[in-house]
Amino acid sequence: EIKEIEKLKKEFLTTPEHAFRTEYKGGFDVVIGNPPYVQLQSIGEMSDILKKSGYETFDKGADLYCIFTERGFKLLKPGGLQSFIMPNKWMLVEYGKPLRKFLAKTGLRQILNFGDIQFFNEATTYVCIFVTQNSKPFDNLEVLSLNRKTYHGDFFTEVKKNIYEYSSSNFGDAEWSIQPFNDSIKLERMKLNGIKLKYLPISINYGIKTGYNDAFYIDEETRNNLIANDAKSDELIKPMVRGRDISAYGITGFEYLIGTFPALKLEIDHYPAIRNHLLSFGYDRIKQTGEKGARKKTNNNWFETQDSINYYKEFSKPKIIYPNMTSVFPFTYDESGFLSNDKSFILTSNDDSISLLFLTAIFNSLLAKLWIWYNCPELQGGTREIRKVYFEHFPVPKAGGEQTTQLENYASKRTRCTNDLQNSTAKFTRTIQRKFNIENLPVKLQNWHLLSYPEFIKELAKKKIKVSLSEEAEWEEYFNEQKSKAQTLKSEIEKTDKEIDRMVYELYGLTEEEIKIVE
Repeated sequence: EIKEIEKLKKEFLTTPEHAFRTEYKGGFDVVIGNPPYVQLQSIGEMSDILKKSGYETFDKGADLYCIFTERGFKLLKPGGLQSFIMPNKWMLVEYGKPLRKFLAKTGLRQILNFGDIQFFNEATTYVCIFVTQNSKPFDNLEVLSLNRKTYHGDFFTEVKKNIYEYSSSNFGDAEWSIQPFNDSIKLERMKLNGIKLKYLPISINYGIKTGYNDAFYIDEETRNNLIANDAKSDELIKPMVRGRDISAYGITGFEYLIGTFPALKLEIDHYPAIRNHLLSFGYDRIKQTGEKGARKKTNNNWFETQDSINYYKEFSKPKIIYPNMTSVFPFTYDESGFLSNDKSFILTSNDDSISLLFLTAIFNSLLAKLWIWYNCPELQGGTREIRKVYFEHFPVPKAGGEQTTQLENYASKRTRCTNDLQNSTAKFTRTIQRKFNIENLPVKLQNWHLLSYPEFIKELAKKKIKVSLSEEAEWEEYFNEQKSKAQTLKSEIEKTDKEIDRMVYELYGLTEEEIKIVE
């Protein structure tokens, strides 16, 4: 076997000196590669040299594989073919714009996007394969979009089954979004009937990053103690939601954040209780020097959050909050002034021309979820990353005053029903905990409204709780009464969601056939 390999090496491999001999100046027939995945920002002076070298694909935030792609293409002879397997992020992110612009001028033959399928065991890298020709652009090319849910392990069978022809006019320097064939029809219609979020008078801001959550996140008991020790503490302690606390049209829980934002330019000695609380975690741990065991190096004071949060006033405005990584894509409207952590984003309006309730309804629709699924990067576990750089390209449909008002009303109704359902189920849950002295309820008892009464009794029995015969009739009546309330609200929520979806389909101009595909 070794002899056979050596024989193949002699036939197909050569030295750089031989490959680039002067008589071979016409270029290569084929260039195939798996270029290095290295951020240009991490290679220091070499990055400056590459910038000065005049590469069309250079961007200071880009990756070295962008430069390699350009260099590989320029080694081709006329009509020669290039194919690389490399990360797929360049198709959507800003730093990939120069590479997209470069490749759009070439004879693209294929782009295969493999979503969250992980082909390399050594690293978490999501890849694509492209094939291009050293020629003028063709009218059409072949494209493919797969992910872990749709990929069944036989590479060539899956490619053959799912590849389809697509117009090259869809590929310029803007984002390259590739979807399965049927979905591409709907999403093209959304592009035609929507204005990108980035062109609307809105602001999208990242949630708050503290650098050391254990010190800055506090529960209600700690909050009350700090305020009891120093009333001024109340000025800096605000309710905060994490990304995991956000549901469609609702918030499922919250805690408190000590908001010592650098932008506030605070004197910490004016807040002695908070100062002492933070110091209780150790000065060496909470300081921002970048030393081992400390927070990362910044120019902020030791007691301040890691990020400056110059936009802190945005949190007190009406806003939409949504998680940065999620598989269910929930958006909720908030007027309560909640802060949110670095696992979320907030969206605020810059003037009265934008209705946030209207946007909340649009974002929570089935069609919007489809757009997010195919336009935001895929992470492990079927989640998507709804970072600003991706989400700001979401196409918002044009709507008249009557349509806007109708969707606002639906969003308000959906929010009210969601809150009522949460309050109703939480009240019953508290009753169970109080009555039977259960500190931590199992998941099935937390979702008691999905159980029948016999199933409910069975779950209590698992916790060694038995309802006496004298209490049985009373408990059954109470359970069924509360479950009926919950089911009524749940039915109203489902009905409202369908009404919202129907209006959204109309705004984007989908046909009945396209609606069937979405649903």
